[in-house]
Amino acid sequence: VDLLINGDQTRDTFIALGEDQVTARGVLAEMDTARYPNGVHVLRLRVVHSNMNYDEYITQVTFDNPQQRGVSSALLTADGKPIHRGGDGEPIIYLTFDDGPSGDTQSILDALARHNAKATFFVLGRSAQGQPDLLQIIYAAGHGIGNHSWSHRKLTGMSEATFNDEVLATQNAIGEHAATCLRPPYGATDPSTYAHATKLGLPVVLWSIDPTDWKLPGAQAIANHVIERAFPGAIVVLHDGGGNRAQTAAAVEIILRELGAQGYRFEAYCR
Repeated sequence: VDLLINGDQTRDTFIALGEDQVTARGVLAEMDTARYPNGVHVLRLRVVHSNMNYDEYITQVTFDNPQQRGVSSALLTADGKPIHRGGDGEPIIYLTFDDGPSGDTQSILDALARHNAKATFFVLGRSAQGQPDLLQIIYAAGHGIGNHSWSHRKLTGMSEATFNDEVLATQNAIGEHAATCLRPPYGATDPSTYAHATKLGLPVVLWSIDPTDWKLPGAQAIANHVIERAFPGAIVVLHDGGGNRAQTAAAVEIILRELGAQGYRFEAYCR
């Protein structure tokens, strides 16, 4: 059973058949809906047969909690789970940018500044190396700096020593504003990822909305994807490196304008 937040394909799997031993007969799963933002979401049931084919059933559900508390970092990091959302039910969006810094980073910083918005930049060590001035500009503007590894290798299945090489080299490249959280490349995680990151004191931060800006679908398409799926505490993954990010910079301007008009604020997650 999956809960697709606001219908987005990034989902929080809260139970799989056979994992739960405490629910009453005839009840597949119980869940605390106060963990999730109010609004219309999608509940998906996938029934897997012995031949590995499956049937899928979709229905909409509406959450309307009188005391909506949002989702805290502590809740989502319990038992080594990654962070997909943040906030305390307030109208806050967390924009995040991966793979930089690059020549397009400044355009994104300019858009953020025009709207007095804050964001988090998950930097690659190899890209951050030798750019202390730009990193200082990012930090001085009130943005967060996160660790995205040194070389963009998948961190899954790595020995602790190799994992530390990738992550700590990036911390050294960032310098005095060393990251307080980690986003593994591709969002790829496994138990060893969480274990190694925990030893380094770095929460693993993923996302709840992904407009796949790296596919270059156009600025308006990128912006529309985010605007249509926005909810309080959403973490949006975008990119300021790894290719031409002019579309992303233009999309950020639209996102800030449209969601700002809806009453959303934009804050840094890892700061």
